[in-house]
Parts: sequence; structure tokens; C-alpha cells
Amino acid sequence: MEKKHLVYPCIFTFLAFCINAIIDEGKFIPYNEMTIHIEKRTVWDLLEKQATNPRWLQVYSEQQRKELMDYFDSSLNAIDAEDEYGITKNGYCLLLAYLIEAVQSGKDSGWFSSLK
Repeated sequence: MEKKHLVYPCIFTFLAFCINAIIDEGKFIPYNEMTIHIEKRTVWDLLEKQATNPRWLQVYSEQQRKELMDYFDSSLNAIDAEDEYGITKNGYCLLLAYLIEAVQSGKDSGWFSSLK
């Protein structure tokens, strides 16, 4: 059975809820370590290991995972997270900030072809 794609804004908010649950568990990853995961494109591996319920992450198609990784990588290179979001310590908070930014950008931002 083929997975159904998440739609806007759920593609972002559902992942944010998953990350929020990780933070609620008291888990922390230093900002600089998260940037390495973004650059190496291993964020999904990290989240699957840390998620309270890893099945939540299985709803994302490979295309959506790739699009989110592209978006995280581009955001890392283009946005000063301390200046724009006040994020300097927790890498999970960095991902949340990127997801909030994605919601604000709207579904027609051009980053997520799976939303069309």
C-alpha cells in the first residue's frame, strides 16, 4: 500500500510535535551537533533514535524527507539562527524554528513539490 503524502501545514506541524515530544522527554542535542546532522543529512536517523514514538516519523514519504532535508540545509546556510530566532543552544529548537518558518512561508514557497 502506497503511503499518502502529508499535506500543508501538517507536513511541518506533525514533525514539530514529534520534536517537541523529544524535548519534553528532556533530550538535548547541542546546536553545533545538529548542524552536523543537517550537513550530513542524518537528521531523520537522529529523530528515529530519539523519538518518543518512532512510528510517527514513518508517515513521511522519501520525497518529503528529502525535501525537508534540503530545506533544513538551505536554512542552515542562509539564516543566522541566533539573530533571526534567538536559538544558540538546543539543536532540536533549531529544527522547530525552521519548521515554524516553513509554515509562515506558506504552501507555495517552492521548497516542497510534494505539496502541489
